[in-house]
Amino acid sequence: MRMQIAKAEQSKHNQKWSISFDTFLGMSGRECLAGLTTSAALFATEDDAYAAGGRALDVVDQTGIWPNLCEPF
Repeated sequence: MRMQIAKAEQSKHNQKWSISFDTFLGMSGRECLAGLTTSAALFATEDDAYAAGGRALDVVDQTGIWPNLCEPF
């Protein structure tokens, strides 16, 4: 299993940014997209969203569990 940051998007409702992650399963070269995870729109800037995405992937690598993606992380 491999996870990576997909993209940041700005909410039309609160003008804040969310970050999305793709999860892939399978052998290298034969992977398939198994899931898409998106945080709530919590971040003031696109850069903040990407930085939070990096922190979230660090948490997953260390603990095997996503941080709470509905609050700032």
